[in-house]
Amino acid sequence: MLQRSILDLPELSAATGRSEAWWRRNWLRMHREHRFPRRLSGLWGWPRLAVEAWCRRGDISVTAANENTLPDDADLALTIRHIEQRFGVPQ
Repeated sequence: MLQRSILDLPELSAATGRSEAWWRRNWLRMHREHRFPRRLSGLWGWPRLAVEAWCRRGDISVTAANENTLPDDADLALTIRHIEQRFGVPQ
């Protein structure tokens, strides 16, 4: 369960279509300018539920409002599409 609660850099990279190097360079800008969740101290990972909440603020529902479970891969695909719509598709 704890591993599912952390969205690690390779998974975030794959989900967003941005390289790991891009996220290493831009995560703080994303946090400052777009309120993307801060990464976990000492890790290249983010709280999965915080990333979900960030996606919801962009008028997208990743999981049902009354659902207390972690997202599955289908929800992650929805997150990918939202991020691509919000920030563009990488070249």
